[in-house]
Amino acid sequence: MNYKRDDNEVQFKIINAILLTAMILLFVVSILVLLIYLYVKCVVRRQARAQHIQLGDAMGNPYSDNPIPPKLGLEPSTIASLPIYVHKQTDDNSSCIECAVCLVNLDEEEEEIARILPNCSHIFHAKCIDVWLISHSTCPICRTEADPGTITNSGVSQTTGVDVTAGQPSGSSNLAVVIIS
Repeated sequence: MNYKRDDNEVQFKIINAILLTAMILLFVVSILVLLIYLYVKCVVRRQARAQHIQLGDAMGNPYSDNPIPPKLGLEPSTIASLPIYVHKQTDDNSSCIECAVCLVNLDEEEEEIARILPNCSHIFHAKCIDVWLISHSTCPICRTEADPGTITNSGVSQTTGVDVTAGQPSGSSNLAVVIIS
C-alpha cells in the first residue's frame, strides 16, 4: 500500500511540476507578446508621425518644423491694384453674372462696383473678392493665381467677353465696362 501511495505522490508531483511549468511558460509568452505589441505600436506611431510631418510640410502644416510659413492670401496693396469697374447690364435679355463668393447676381438695375481678376477674367463683387483674397491667393472659380504679377493669360474672358488688357468688352458683348483703377 505504501508503494501505491508513493506512486500517487510522484505522479501528483509530476503533474504539479508540468502545470507549474506550463503556467510559467504561458506567463512568459504573454509578456513577450505584450512587449512585441508595444514595440510595434511605438514604431508604427513614429513612422506615421514622420510621414504626417512630411505631408504637413508639403501642405503647409503650421505645426511642422519647417520655418517657411504657408502663403495665405494676397497683400492689401496687391488686392487694391486689381482692376475695379462699374458693372451695368445693357441688354435685358442677357445672362446675369453671378458672384461666386456670395452667390448673388451682379445687380441688373444698379451700377455695382465689381472687380475683375486679370489672370482669368472672372468677375466678382469688389467687397466679396477682397475678403476672399485676404485669405486666399487664387480665384475662387478656377484657382488661377490672382496676383497680377503672375499674368499668364492676357486676353478676352470667354465667360464675360471682357478684354482685361484694353478694359473694354470684346465683340458684341452686352456689358458696359468702366475701369475705375
